[in-house]
Amino acid sequence: MSLIDSISGIVFIKQPTRLVVDIGGIRFQVNISISCYESLPEEGKQIEILTFLHVKDDILDLYGFKDLSERSVSYTHLTLPTN
Repeated sequence: MSLIDSISGIVFIKQPTRLVVDIGGIRFQVNISISCYESLPEEGKQIEILTFLHVKDDILDLYGFKDLSERSVSYTHLTLPTN
């Protein structure tokens, strides 16, 4: 489905639509939903989160999900053709 299936590391920044995960000193910004945000641990805690790397033209966006169901629905939405 995606080049980056999941990531695990330390929650560095936690905001309602944005998560930053520190993985050995490299920080990944992940776009998240409000429901995903509500399920996250506190900053400084260990996390593993499912992801989808959306590649379009010159944009690389990493999206994070609380479970497979949320990722599946978002994957369908993100990969629909646009006119």
